[in-house]
Amino acid sequence: MTYIWDFAGQQLYYITHRIFLTSEAVYVVLFNLLESMYDKGKKRIHKGDKNVMTYDMTNIQIIKYWMRLIFTYAVPVESLQQQLQTKKPQIAVVGTHSESLPGTDEDKNKKIEEQFAIIFEEIKGTPYECHVVRKMYAIDNKFPTQSKMLTTLKQDVGRFLKAMPKTIPLKWLEFQYILQENGRTTLRMSYSKVCEVATSCGISVKNLIHTLNYLHDLGIIFEISKDESSFEVFLELMKQFGLLCEKIKNQESKHRSFFVPCRLKRSKDNVSIEHDTAQMVSIYMASEDFIPDSVFHPLVVSLIGMVQDMGYTAMLQLFSNYANIHLGLEHTLSLGPVVINNKPSLKLEILRVPIIQEDGTIRDILESVCR
Repeated sequence: MTYIWDFAGQQLYYITHRIFLTSEAVYVVLFNLLESMYDKGKKRIHKGDKNVMTYDMTNIQIIKYWMRLIFTYAVPVESLQQQLQTKKPQIAVVGTHSESLPGTDEDKNKKIEEQFAIIFEEIKGTPYECHVVRKMYAIDNKFPTQSKMLTTLKQDVGRFLKAMPKTIPLKWLEFQYILQENGRTTLRMSYSKVCEVATSCGISVKNLIHTLNYLHDLGIIFEISKDESSFEVFLELMKQFGLLCEKIKNQESKHRSFFVPCRLKRSKDNVSIEHDTAQMVSIYMASEDFIPDSVFHPLVVSLIGMVQDMGYTAMLQLFSNYANIHLGLEHTLSLGPVVINNKPSLKLEILRVPIIQEDGTIRDILESVCR
């Protein structure tokens, strides 16, 4: 049995992709052969998503981003050596629109070879290089039934999958089928109900954890908690993945409320690259091939959680691309994107707020420190 997952290409969803990556899979990373590897990638944004955080990355940077993401989250650290030996997961790079390339067949083949040569050269020496299939898959979109390379791609993917099968008891398959059928009408099942279904399929409660782990790895189920209510479990998972953070309730409020940074409005203000002063310390985070959305939002959530745990009454100004956190009356933390050497980066700025005296004058920062 084979399952096909199509990951959303809009950057808004990038923060969720790591949740669904597994080593028991073949990944197909696609790019448009008509576009140069060093051209800026086209942003897949719907007209209504004007507040989505975006960055100018080249096509080769985007391809490497996906490879790095797959390697980071689909290859468990504890079994890294074993995974490297078996080269799981496999990553196939596929160029599309081959039929639209200009010139003769010879010209088209030359262009295809040039594009793939850049990719294979760029990934040399990277930890994910051994997972990338060294084959030039250039497919024809207009006439898929006549595309020989598309047929080759299907055959190769099938061959890769057959090399990594997991043999399971037939009763596991029956158990999976029942859970999936229930999933058509309900969002979650209680642990007691899951145990009941498992028992009816001949799976003991003692060995149930192995079946659940297997289905979790496949992405068939996401979580099952022994708690009858899964609401708190879902909230905790979303917190762990940096998708949301909870506001501290005031004593008068009976309701809980949450911040979801990736869904906030976009700010016109932001941090900038400048020299530090006696009142400011800056920390920069830069990388060769990552999109800061996947780091920015979880970092905002972590900072807010840290501030709350330290007992500060934090005043928050939060946007999808900028965060300003006031720590009491003396300090602020500001976090946002910057560009360093034409590469997307992040800046964390720690600022000591000037002290305003009763007469309206501002006390010198060094003077206040000495006192």
